[in-house]
Amino acid sequence: MRTAEASSVPAGCVSGLQAQGPWVTALDGAAATAGQGWVFSTPGSAERRVGPQPVGFGDVVRLRFGPTALPGALYTTPTSVDFGGATVETEATRTFTVAAAFEPVRVDSIAIAGSPALAVGGDECSGRTIAVGTGCTVTVRYAPHAAGSDRATLTVNAAGASEPATTVALAGTAVGAAKPSFKARRGTVKVGRKGIAVIATLVCPVGPPCKVKAPKRVTLKTIGARHAGRPSSRHRAAVLAPTRIAPGTSARLRLRLPRRALVAVRRHPARVVLKLRLTSSAGATSRNLRVRLRG
Repeated sequence: MRTAEASSVPAGCVSGLQAQGPWVTALDGAAATAGQGWVFSTPGSAERRVGPQPVGFGDVVRLRFGPTALPGALYTTPTSVDFGGATVETEATRTFTVAAAFEPVRVDSIAIAGSPALAVGGDECSGRTIAVGTGCTVTVRYAPHAAGSDRATLTVNAAGASEPATTVALAGTAVGAAKPSFKARRGTVKVGRKGIAVIATLVCPVGPPCKVKAPKRVTLKTIGARHAGRPSSRHRAAVLAPTRIAPGTSARLRLRLPRRALVAVRRHPARVVLKLRLTSSAGATSRNLRVRLRG
């Protein structure tokens, strides 16, 4: 504990200004009235309301008794929130704490003005009186729908005309989502004992959900049979494909062969051509998928 040098306006009203470490912890002086109170400053800093405020070793603290239309009794941790980079059509959240600096304060409301991509996701503060040494939390949600920079200001409104609002700067940068894609199996695809063949992996990147458009059935054509003195044969196979894929996940594209087709591909390899299309709000990918099967 140490005592800092102090002067006051009016003079002679201050005694017992104490600091512990870098914080002003006590002040004996005239009692505050409605809209009035002690404010203080150190060299090179703006005036602040008396409370747990930082002060450097050796600083001369100047105090003034009068209107306290200064940064309020409420403060936030952190004082700003930057979401950094985020993908379009995704959602991120950050939580910060609202606390009372030196006297109980009632929080009237929480509001955000600016980009609609930044919004209040949770509010435990509005309508609550915050005692000194306690706090409440506010959650901010960032859900961009278009690429670019987003800025907004969150305001913590204290009850009472004499209490100034506390603001928090919010920021985020959205980048466009990647288009959906798929990766076909290379070489000859082995058909399982139950007639199931996995022919491709469908990928929906982080961002918007993806839709899959594929035929319900395809034609298999055996190859190489004519070299054995038999004509090529054709068979139908069912296409097992999802209609939607969740963002950030993948799914398998499969074929299910009936028994006759399975017997045929065990004797000779077969070829199939399948038209596939994946779409999302980020774009579309279309391709004729050519696959060689063997039982």
